[in-house]
Amino acid sequence: MTKRWSELSLSERRQHVGQLVLLTPALTGAMSLVGDLWDSWREAPEGEISFIQGETRAGKTTALDEFMLEKHAEHVKLYAGREGYEVSPLADNSALWALEIRTPSGWLRPIIKVQVPKKAKYKALFEAVLFTLMNLTKIPARMSTEKYLLQILVKQLHEQQTRVIIFDECHHISEFRNPDGAYDAGDVFKNIAKCGRTGVVCTGLPHMMEIADANPQVRESERDRFTVAPFPLDLAAGSDLRMFMTALNEQLPFDQPSCLADDDVIYRIALLRDGFAGRIARFVQQVTGYALSVGAPCIDMPTLKAFLRVKKGVADAENIFLMSRDEAADYPAAVQKALRMRALQAQKRRGRHAARQESRHQFGARE
Repeated sequence: MTKRWSELSLSERRQHVGQLVLLTPALTGAMSLVGDLWDSWREAPEGEISFIQGETRAGKTTALDEFMLEKHAEHVKLYAGREGYEVSPLADNSALWALEIRTPSGWLRPIIKVQVPKKAKYKALFEAVLFTLMNLTKIPARMSTEKYLLQILVKQLHEQQTRVIIFDECHHISEFRNPDGAYDAGDVFKNIAKCGRTGVVCTGLPHMMEIADANPQVRESERDRFTVAPFPLDLAAGSDLRMFMTALNEQLPFDQPSCLADDDVIYRIALLRDGFAGRIARFVQQVTGYALSVGAPCIDMPTLKAFLRVKKGVADAENIFLMSRDEAADYPAAVQKALRMRALQAQKRRGRHAARQESRHQFGARE
């Protein structure tokens, strides 16, 4: 007999929706890009570089994680029962994931993920890769020259049969205040691809593409780029947005049906979260948690209105679930206007603060 959702604990119900992943065209497109590099490993003398770009919470990292989960499951089956071989479980923190296989002759790491540090210098990026490949916490001084780092890296990539290295948060490279940062980081990616014959996936916000603009060798090594785009605002039967919202609605941990597949709700949530699957999923996760906390039997329009009012502090006049359809259509423009106003106020506040600091310095100056 199938259990009713109400028979499960609140934690189990929250966990269900928190771990829910639905395949979308954007998700499968990003996964296909990584799969293309995986499948083409060592088909040519050099590896190549591909890019996955998109806005915050568009679903970029989710796509990477789903690909790594698939490969991990495949390798668990592949090595099951083979004496001397063991596939390590993935880390609790997906930012540190690596597919690691212990063999009688050493470790294999076919795919690893590297988090690009905030201060993404050439050497720091090299070391971040070696930390994962060699299980190091610090690079010994004798290994710290750029020439030696490259030699060690190439050797490790070859011995561990590393097909793909994923660099996440690559926009940190463009944001770091170093005029040569984008070029130098591009050299790391180019060396991994060219010398290590390994595929490189760079993932981040759209301005990470400055790496390719700054380094001609990266452009020459580029294989593909994919943008994780939002859903078109299409409510027609069979549209990607409607299918996604309907699937979400069917997976909600309530015994009574919810309203996420209703036209008015789809329309408003898509506008509220800019049409991005990752943002919509995060919003639904939060609303579900709120609904469970107040004992709601499902997610309905009153619950959505109350969530924005109570949990997000949104005034009724700005609550998209209280707006008419025509008013809701203007919601994105109103949000952008409010953001610009707050940015202007912050700029003025910083200006006044700087003026006060200058005044204090002048007052305290000695002749």
